[in-house]
Amino acid sequence: MKTFDKSLLMRLFRDSFRKQIKNYSYAIVSMILVAATTAASAWIMRDIVNEMIISKDLAKVLWISGLVFVIFAIKGVSTYTQTFFMSKAGNRIIAEKQQELYDHILAQDATYFQKNQSSDLLTRITYNAQASRTVVEILVASFVRDALTLLGLVSVMIIQQPLLAFGALAFGPLALFGIRILIKKARYYMQLELSSLGQLMHIVQETTRGIRVVKSFALEPMLKGRMDKAVRDIEKQSNRMARLEAATSPIMETLAGIAISGMLALSGVLVLRYGQTPGELMSFITALLLAYEPAKRLARMRITLEGGMVGVRGLFELLDHPIALKEKPDA
Repeated sequence: MKTFDKSLLMRLFRDSFRKQIKNYSYAIVSMILVAATTAASAWIMRDIVNEMIISKDLAKVLWISGLVFVIFAIKGVSTYTQTFFMSKAGNRIIAEKQQELYDHILAQDATYFQKNQSSDLLTRITYNAQASRTVVEILVASFVRDALTLLGLVSVMIIQQPLLAFGALAFGPLALFGIRILIKKARYYMQLELSSLGQLMHIVQETTRGIRVVKSFALEPMLKGRMDKAVRDIEKQSNRMARLEAATSPIMETLAGIAISGMLALSGVLVLRYGQTPGELMSFITALLLAYEPAKRLARMRITLEGGMVGVRGLFELLDHPIALKEKPDA
């Protein structure tokens, strides 16, 4: 990530995350519980399989079944708590940024409004405020929930089957290389989409404000042509962004398929030829399968983040614009 982006992220966190630290703290604690229970659900598969197949102890099986219920109940409540407090903090960030942007625009002199189109200002107040929330949520969710979940599951894999775990982890660098290529394109397409969105709003405002002139001079076909072009441009850039985000799936799916099939074959050899318990194998496979989703979200995170950072840059560009005409406090 560029140095400018890092400083921008730090500023966004100082302005937004710190103000909502209470809500985010509740959400982070819940995310830690979600990560812990996800790892626990993979770990307990060893005991379930071993007690049913090897020990055949019904009492222990029933006790483990009750423990499984507790694990998933805690995960369900934690997921609800995480979602609620993340949404509450995000909605507050949007409201604060919209108020801050409007107050700053209101303090500008008349020349500022002559140089800047109202459609551009409207885009920044709506989309860019939303982008600030999106960026904070992506970082919190990725670095707390997904990273901790992945760390817990990888730990289970290494403890249960160290040889298989290191074999599966070897595919990680290949995925990162493919995602890095997509990130550069995502930033460019997102800037084009924002530009087209501003043009669309400008056309709508021109039409509503000058509707009498439009009707008097029969300008409908011209405006319709301009609007059609703006809509097509937005659709084109949105499809490009969708294609880039979707491109992470075939990369991850292919690598995951190679890793999982290879690990299954190797684990079969270890169990059937070298006498390892099926419970350890089941625990490893469960952790490997559960690790796929957080790994995919982390891989897609940078692309989504780049799209959000375009809006954050626009937000701070407006907030940093100097006020040319300042009134005295006692004016």
